[in-house]
Amino acid sequence: MKTLIKYDLIYLLKTKKFIIFPAVFGIFALLSPILAMYLPELLNSLGSIDGIVIQMPEPTVMDAYRQYFSDMNETILFIIIFFSISMFIRDKTKGLYPMIFSKPIDRRKYILSKFITSIILIFVSLLVGIIGFSAYTFILFEEMAILPFLYSNLLLFVYFTFITSICLIFATVNKSYFTALLSSFAVYLITVFLSVIRIAPFKYLPVRLSSLSIEIMADVAESGPLVYSLLLSILLITILVISSIVLFNKQEVN
Repeated sequence: MKTLIKYDLIYLLKTKKFIIFPAVFGIFALLSPILAMYLPELLNSLGSIDGIVIQMPEPTVMDAYRQYFSDMNETILFIIIFFSISMFIRDKTKGLYPMIFSKPIDRRKYILSKFITSIILIFVSLLVGIIGFSAYTFILFEEMAILPFLYSNLLLFVYFTFITSICLIFATVNKSYFTALLSSFAVYLITVFLSVIRIAPFKYLPVRLSSLSIEIMADVAESGPLVYSLLLSILLITILVISSIVLFNKQEVN
């Protein structure tokens, strides 16, 4: 499987995705504290509009944290979905399966290598974002809660892994990029709507990890929901990845 992972990593490097993806994370991470610091000042400078006085409170470091996790859970999450589907379905849509599987390649290892490669890229990109955000937040606000921020990003990483596993199974069962993309978006939205139901297990769905990240930074997170959401997320990731392998083993690749 090391050879397969190496092949996928080389592809990401050749197509500049291993540079572009972390760069996008880094840009949004750097913009978060800047927006948190200067957006209230900009709005206050507008004075009044149609007699309505705009008066924003002084920005705090908590505003930077909220902006960061908002960007990660919206814009970055959608980018991950687009990228993951592309990564998982590329060989299929380009008709490369006959050539790939004419060699003694284990299908299970093939699926796992794609998944692991995507997770490596997300982890590296998230690390770039963490470093950039932490440095710039400290410069602008002169404070930074490093350990809670790392814990919060760990939850974010698990959540991104869950989203990636959704993309994996739909890229496995569908033949077109857009069908896999729409299916992944649909399931993502379903999990968001189900999480509104405040009874177990729905209230512990992986989407809960995004709000728990903010709660950790605000020092109001409860250990129970955190543990339950993490365990359920890991269980769902495992089920989705195993299901992808089983379904792929049953497919014709010629």
